[in-house]
Amino acid sequence: MLFLELNHLAMKYGDITQGSMAWVGYSYAYLSIGLPLGPLDSDIMSFSKEARPFGVAATIKVLFPIIRQAINNLKVRHSNPTFLKGEIFDQEKELKKFKDSWVEAYD
Repeated sequence: MLFLELNHLAMKYGDITQGSMAWVGYSYAYLSIGLPLGPLDSDIMSFSKEARPFGVAATIKVLFPIIRQAINNLKVRHSNPTFLKGEIFDQEKELKKFKDSWVEAYD
């Protein structure tokens, strides 16, 4: 898949931002196609471990758990799969922290 090749090249040259965005594209394509969700969650976890030593942008640190919580909500047939509150991600708590750090950085 093109996204995985882009990720491989980006990581090879130390471009964590492009590598991360390749994974975001891969995740969206995977979800859109309708493939089984278990492998996608596993793939995201593997990339997160691989990328950790390089450091990851704050947006990616939030985005991957959002995708993983959405996957979990779909797997367990959550009554409202778009409400991202569960073991992996709590949208109200996490996005408030992200918003607060954003405001501090630009005040």
